[in-house]
Amino acid sequence: GYKVIQAIDGGSARKFVHEHNITAAIIDHYMEPFGGLQFAHDIRLDGFDLPLLLVTSEETSDLLLEATQAGFIGFLKKPVEPARLVKAAERMLRLAHLQKKADSTLI
Repeated sequence: GYKVIQAIDGGSARKFVHEHNITAAIIDHYMEPFGGLQFAHDIRLDGFDLPLLLVTSEETSDLLLEATQAGFIGFLKKPVEPARLVKAAERMLRLAHLQKKADSTLI
């Protein structure tokens, strides 16, 4: 299983990243006091390189492009079925593990 920490807004989510050993984050597009894209931008500026999934009711190409540029590695369209959420989280963690492994490989 996974240990899940639920944040009530973008500010508390950012605080959790600073205070806990967060492995990955599933972030809602619309959060207060700032949205998921701003959250991704801010934690990157803070020096954190977490794998991120964006949960949204939108699916415009502009949003997908912005989210990819902000560092999100996947997207979930609302409403999210629990089984789909678990599969997406597992895929995100696998990708993050492979990326870390690749980053540490020297030739």
